[in-house]
Amino acid sequence: MCLPTHYKGVKGVMCDSRMKMTFKFRAKPTQTEAQSLLAELQHQKQLQNYMLQMRNQMWEYGSKSVSMYDQIHHLKNLRASNSHYSHHPQDMQVQTIKRVNAAHEHFQRRCREGAEKKGYPRYKSSIGSLSWSLRKHKVKDKATGTFKRFRQNPIRETGTRYNRLKVPKLGEVKIRQHRRILGDPKEVTLKKTVRGWYCFIVCEVPDTLKCVPKSACGVDVGIHDFLTISDGEKIPNPRFYRTTERKLVKLHRALSRKTYRSKRRAKPPFRGGIKRRTHWQSNTISLPVNGLTLSQKPHIFFFSIKVLTRWLPRNSNPAIW
Repeated sequence: MCLPTHYKGVKGVMCDSRMKMTFKFRAKPTQTEAQSLLAELQHQKQLQNYMLQMRNQMWEYGSKSVSMYDQIHHLKNLRASNSHYSHHPQDMQVQTIKRVNAAHEHFQRRCREGAEKKGYPRYKSSIGSLSWSLRKHKVKDKATGTFKRFRQNPIRETGTRYNRLKVPKLGEVKIRQHRRILGDPKEVTLKKTVRGWYCFIVCEVPDTLKCVPKSACGVDVGIHDFLTISDGEKIPNPRFYRTTERKLVKLHRALSRKTYRSKRRAKPPFRGGIKRRTHWQSNTISLPVNGLTLSQKPHIFFFSIKVLTRWLPRNSNPAIW
């Protein structure tokens, strides 16, 4: 039996034996570091397409299947003979090979099940994330004289607002760590989104007591009010779009007064962050259920703003507009 757990900045799945939680932090790379990360994304995309082409050609011309370990061994030879591969992190390259292998395993599973759409792995024009696994190191205990294995900590604490994330062969990238990570970190992912870079750290957490619901309530999303709870409490509409629209009018007026192709005009455009603020709004609403928030009660009620407001016009959309 598995029970989903959702907290602010945390996503996880809790089972009877173990639980894995993913901690999400905002990354703040410099302009030089961002260019290096984008170049690494380009290299991992080329490597993924090359490994996929290798599997296709071996099966097409020789009817031989290539395993994940064969490709990892081939990568070792490539790194020894070609400096183009040795200049990039090996942990990220191995994780890319595992991604190709997982895609082939899912394709073979769908073939065995007789699915209508087999979904053969395709070549990628771009990828948006970099992943690597954290290794374990042997540390000698001076008291007993024995060796113990410890996993490396991906974050270096600085005592300031921004800590540092250790990225292989790149150095350290600033992250906004708003809470401490729990358990044993096993994998790190850097993802490029429209709103910027984000860091995901997968940790294995020891057994946790299950949450047993003691009460329940009903929630309704309306047109005039954002939420109406079954006990009569109403939460007003935040109207993020209207406030952002007024701010955007002022910024357009200021932009029209700037000289064309000047440095002031070349600054990044304004991003309203409507999706981010609506996500924050849906995760900070207080419900009269044991004093917890809506995001901490997945067994009571879940709603998706994108799904609920898909059929509503802009003027009557209560969640965003």
